Amino acid sequence: METRCRVGEALRLRWTDVDFERGVVTITPEKGSRPRILPISVKPVGMLNSLPERREPIFTDRKLVLR
Repeated sequence: METRCRVGEALRLRWTDVDFERGVVTITPEKGSRPRILPISVKPVGMLNSLPERREPIFTDRKLVLR
């Protein structure tokens, strides 16, 4: 939610798109948007770090993205 990316963009996120040290996420665009690098706060970084497995892509379920 913090990045305001589209659901399709969130579903495409890979672990390599998240820079935990700098606190940024690289968004791969859809629907004619431009690629962007967006800052994220400590809270979503912690939430991503708490996920049990490092699978690709990060989100596999639309319900997780829409929360």
